[in-house]
Amino acid sequence: MSGSSQGGRSSSGETPIPSAARCPGLRGSGWPIRGKLSCFQEKEGPMPHYLFQARYSPAAIKAMVDNPQDREAAARPLVEAVGGKLHNLFFCFGAEDVIALIEAPDDKAMAAASFAVGASGAFSGGATTKLMTAAEAKEAMGAAKKAAASFKPPTG
Repeated sequence: MSGSSQGGRSSSGETPIPSAARCPGLRGSGWPIRGKLSCFQEKEGPMPHYLFQARYSPAAIKAMVDNPQDREAAARPLVEAVGGKLHNLFFCFGAEDVIALIEAPDDKAMAAASFAVGASGAFSGGATTKLMTAAEAKEAMGAAKKAAASFKPPTG
């Protein structure tokens, strides 16, 4: 009966965690926050890393100039609400105003955080990039080496 649900509990006896759409950190629905992971399933081992890059809207920049504030402290609860960990948030020169290094349980959790930030109207644009460690890249290179024999490149 692996994976089946019995009376609101999984076969492992754990109560399912509500979906991101009903997450109190994102929508204020009243679901209880369960530790730092609240609405997202806990996972064993290291979580994927993401680089979040964004440009503040002119109104958001004006608000920060008029009332200087710690945006890392403001971002941390949102990241934690989706089960993630905010490692760093940096303001920067260039095309983006801010970048953040985030660990999140999975792509869905990171997308939820990104959607919540985007819906706030504080940003005029940005991007989220999934990162991989050097060890993960080395594994991918090994898999590519094995797969390369089955690929025939275009010829002229």
